[in-house]
Amino acid sequence: MPLQAEYPTARLVMAASTDKDAAVPAHPGAAAYYNGEEKNFFERYGDALFYGPMLLSLVGTAVLASYRYLTRDRSFVLADRFTRLRTIVRDAPRASSLEELTKLEDELSRMFDELVERLARGGLDESEISTALLIFKHVSDALGERRRDLTGRAMPPAATLPTAPAEAST
Repeated sequence: MPLQAEYPTARLVMAASTDKDAAVPAHPGAAAYYNGEEKNFFERYGDALFYGPMLLSLVGTAVLASYRYLTRDRSFVLADRFTRLRTIVRDAPRASSLEELTKLEDELSRMFDELVERLARGGLDESEISTALLIFKHVSDALGERRRDLTGRAMPPAATLPTAPAEAST
């Protein structure tokens, strides 16, 4: 049963005027509905859903880069250590006693411990690690050679590969 049959005044109900100069202005949402201009969720927020993640990604990257820059460990400068290691290599042949040589070896050991701590914190890249290890090996060899010279011990023989038994000549 239609509403107008039960309530005759219901036929007087009609859509509100959406004109701007109407006596009673319509609510913007009601005006959009009556005019057929109502937007769905994706029409309304599509741009934010598309550009928002890109913008958040850029902002997040910038924040992380800033954090990494501001919290980097400045206490271990590899170039300063390399300069000191070069000095140790130059001082090693001039060490006149085992005590002087032991001081240089202790300093090398402390610097190596600092390097290992820095590696544990993840503060060096691959090329810095390989360069540092190569230089430490060179300095260690120089100190070891000077220690052998001071103690008068010969270098241990190099490991030799086993050779095949000589074939009997006929």
